[in-house]
Amino acid sequence: MTALEPNPPSKIENRKSEEVVVSVRGLTKVFKDFWNRPKARAVDNVDFNVRRGEVFGLLGPTAPANPRR
Repeated sequence: MTALEPNPPSKIENRKSEEVVVSVRGLTKVFKDFWNRPKARAVDNVDFNVRRGEVFGLLGPTAPANPRR
């Protein structure tokens, strides 16, 4: 195959469907400090659906106090 030839079609079938396997409504996550006081709101009132065949993840910044170095 040369750089000008298109990629051959995938032999893997698309298994994504309209079937909802995870449904989340109003998700809120607040991290608290040592004294249980609200410190940081990571997620605020988020709604989402994940359908069969989808891959989903929530990503965020690395914590500044992370002990791994």
